[in-house]
Amino acid sequence: MALSFIATFLIFSAALGLRTVEGCDSDTNITRDAQKIQCYYSAAVSAAYLCGARPSNHYSSCSQAISICDQIWTTWENSGDSISKKAELMSNHCFYDVAKITRNEDTCGYIIEHRTVGVELFGDRVTRDMCQDEVERLAQITPENYFEKTDNICTIVFVLPMLLGLAIARRGP
Repeated sequence: MALSFIATFLIFSAALGLRTVEGCDSDTNITRDAQKIQCYYSAAVSAAYLCGARPSNHYSSCSQAISICDQIWTTWENSGDSISKKAELMSNHCFYDVAKITRNEDTCGYIIEHRTVGVELFGDRVTRDMCQDEVERLAQITPENYFEKTDNICTIVFVLPMLLGLAIARRGP
């Protein structure tokens, strides 16, 4: 039973657009490094979606997705100037998206500048801060937090109209 489930999942995972590093490495349509970097990014995003929401205060980060994002940099860091720059950018972009998907703020800490280019623009710091802010907001709107907070969508959609209706009904003719 379990074997048939696994086989079915593997067959249909390609139909769902899920990617794996092994699939990227064995894909004969991928002929350039830039295509393989993009494929690895897709594999990390697929792994993050399979992990699901993993807020920092409840769970650890999605280690498989983080490993793939890191692999983007480590695989192409010595592949020439333009490819290594793309790998660094895609690696940081990968961490950013994995953090948003999993709603895990700890993942934002992996966004770093690997090579110092000699300018005073610290894009990695700004990106890391933006990542942490956005992930924190996303973590607050998870369904698990709807009843813990007083300023949520349920209040706006259900409670306020109900109070307004009661006020109108009590006011009478």
